[in-house]
Amino acid sequence: MHSHMTAQKRRSRVSSLLAITTTALVAVTGALAVPAVAQAAETPALTVSKSVNLDSAGEKVTVQGSGYNPDQSIYLTFCGDVPLEDVSFNFIAAGCTGGAVLVTKTPKSPTQVQFQEDGSFEAEITVSPRPGATAGTALYTIADHTGMSNRTQDAKAGLKFGAPVALTAPQVQASEGALKVSVGASNVQTLDADAGVYAALIVKGTEAELGMGSQGAAADFVVKSRIVDGAFSSTLTAPASKLDRTKQYEVLVWRAHGNATPDRIVARVDVPVTAEQWKTVFPTAFPYTDVKPTDTHYKGINWMFQKGYAAPAPKYYPANAMTRGAMSTMLQRIHEPNYTPSANLKLPFGDVKPGDTHYKGIAWMWENGYAAKAAKFNPANSVTRGAMATFMQRLEAPKYQPSQGLTLPYSDVKKGDTHYRGIAWMRESGNAAPAAKYYAANATTRGAMATFLMRIYS
Repeated sequence: MHSHMTAQKRRSRVSSLLAITTTALVAVTGALAVPAVAQAAETPALTVSKSVNLDSAGEKVTVQGSGYNPDQSIYLTFCGDVPLEDVSFNFIAAGCTGGAVLVTKTPKSPTQVQFQEDGSFEAEITVSPRPGATAGTALYTIADHTGMSNRTQDAKAGLKFGAPVALTAPQVQASEGALKVSVGASNVQTLDADAGVYAALIVKGTEAELGMGSQGAAADFVVKSRIVDGAFSSTLTAPASKLDRTKQYEVLVWRAHGNATPDRIVARVDVPVTAEQWKTVFPTAFPYTDVKPTDTHYKGINWMFQKGYAAPAPKYYPANAMTRGAMSTMLQRIHEPNYTPSANLKLPFGDVKPGDTHYKGIAWMWENGYAAKAAKFNPANSVTRGAMATFMQRLEAPKYQPSQGLTLPYSDVKKGDTHYRGIAWMRESGNAAPAAKYYAANATTRGAMATFLMRIYS
């Protein structure tokens, strides 16, 4: 989310057009003059490429505006931070014209900026603290001298100047199944609209993937009260299930609330994790002798193992069919790794008993309502690619309906097929790759299952 403050909604509105007689509109030539009617303007808004930790000596920023009336030229400038309702042409003119940019529909010099027909613009401006601005500095737009009393073009975006945020070298502690990273920060600035900052342990360079449902391997919301004299400390503890020892990690800090966009990121630092520490978190090295890095499903199988979803063993057997029992175990490990069957649990399946290899996974399936009541579970039976798609859709998107007009690339899948809905979800959610055929009746191999699960849950 960019630094973004909209103009006040105080607007003078024209409630009706004056009735003008035809004779009054007749020009000397006898032609009928047509009065100009101003289009209803949107609420102006400013977006600034960077708004905190700006260089006090002056720093160039890119400003984007939208929602303006392009027929009214504006000045873009910076001045002392005051409430928008206190802004006037005289306020800007009294010491804030230096460095101003004129945005107009008809620019007449290279220093003037073009207003687009839709009321948007993009301009570069070098900003610095305004002398005597004890409350801070802000960017403003205001109607130029041709509309000094016009308040419909007013907008504002706050600015903060100071030294860049500094992060201490991360302290890393490893234990079996977890990685703890501690870091300190100084020179932290926030705008009035901010709620604090987020600190997160992420795979280096993956900030674009962060969101409300994904905050990296571990995250900490540092509220403003924890930031004392511009400093705070944070400890991030990530479970092994959210880590991949083949990746480089970093701590990323950005202003809350909002996404980790370039204008909101305030600091980042690499996290050095040694090979010994990774061994502590993941005690066993990749064990499968029948899986090579060049294999089709190596990435998925490696992900399964690194996350702890696939148990260490001499071989993985990627070409073997995925059984119903093995799939249950993998899903239980992904969704509820600490699950323990109820002490008095009685399964309805005559072919599943405590002590069986996949009892825990099948019990989880039953207790969570993912397995229907039946005389047998048939844990050794293979799972077809179609059945797998249907099961995953029911588990992850039970209310899903295929998009209208959806055309699947698979020539062997058509509407009305038993597993059409599941396969459609797999494709629309990006979890099944496009291909000439889907082979719904074929058994899902253990390798393919690992790849599917990685696409769905990574």
